[in-house]
Parts: sequence; C-alpha cells; structure tokens
Amino acid sequence: MFKTIKDSSMVDFKEKKSQFITYAFHVTSQTEASKHLKQVKEKHWNATHHVYAYILKNNQIQKYSDDGEPHGTAGIHILNVLIKSQIYDILVVVVRYFGGILLGTGGLVRAYTKSCKLVIENAKIINMHLCQKILITFNYSLYSSIQKLLSNYHHKIVNQTFNNTISIEVVIHLASFDNLKSKLLELACGEISIQKLEQVEMSLS
Repeated sequence: MFKTIKDSSMVDFKEKKSQFITYAFHVTSQTEASKHLKQVKEKHWNATHHVYAYILKNNQIQKYSDDGEPHGTAGIHILNVLIKSQIYDILVVVVRYFGGILLGTGGLVRAYTKSCKLVIENAKIINMHLCQKILITFNYSLYSSIQKLLSNYHHKIVNQTFNNTISIEVVIHLASFDNLKSKLLELACGEISIQKLEQVEMSLS
C-alpha cells in the first residue's frame, strides 16, 4: 500500500510581495510529469521561476529542479516534504512571481517548504493497494447472490456483460482473492468460471 493524491490541487500565497502559486498533480510516468510541467509553464509563461519535484512509485524515480533559484533553496525542499509525507506518484510545481524583495536563503527554503505542505493539505490523499483483476462468468440465477457476496469485500466492478451468461470484471485486494474465490465456488457449487487477469495498483475506497 502507498499514498498518493486523487486529483490535482492548487494553493496560492504571498511572502514579502512574492507570489507562490503551487500545483500538485497525480502522475505515474515521467511523460505525464513533463506534460503537466509544460502546461504550467505555458500558463505562467511570465513567472520568475517554475520550481518542481516529483516521485514515481513503480520505477522509484525522484527528480527536482530549482529553476534558477539559488542551489539547494527550492526543489530539494519540495522533494523532502514529499518523502517525509510518504506520498508517491505526485508532481508538485511551485510558480513564483518575484515581488521585488529578496527573501534570502532561509526565506526561500521556508517559502518552498510551506508551498508544498499547503498543496498536500489541500489535496485528497488516497491509499493505493495491490489488487487482482478477475473475470467471473456465471448463470443469471446467481446474479443477486454474487452481488450480495461481493458487497462483503472492498471491490470495484469494471465491466459487466449480459449474454447467454453474465460476465463481471471485478477488482479486489490481492490478499482477498483466495477467500473470495473459495466463497464463489461454494456459492455456485462449482458452476462458475473465475479467471485471474492482471494485477493492478488502485484505490478501492
């Protein structure tokens, strides 16, 4: 299990006339991160700095940039907040419009740290679990009973097909698969098909 954010988030505050606009995005690849970063830079093309950091869970990539701020005063502190918060698959971009008053090294560190903390507080945090996707095929007479059984498990129905039989594509926690399979076979007296598909990481909340 790991934490990430469900949707994008944005906060805005000023520090000694400098404006800090901070965005957080859920990303799962460097391509996605680059896409969002490009969009922010295009939207705020006249900003003084576009400082960012991101962490990707699957390939364990961490990257940050000070984007012209003094070395060690910006991007690394955004990354440190993400690491301490144990949040993955996230990109944080802090857009700064310089207000004419120098913040100094300590001031910059505090401002960029605050920016990241605020945008995380504003975001919806979700727990991602390793899940098993399965395809269940059965007769119509079992439909209501299987629906009732599934309600006892954290799950998501991805797709349903109604032909001569019913096929339901379901995602459940990987740890629950063996128990669910046993209960399904017992319920249907073996007259059911349970096919394991791929494993995925997702939130079932």
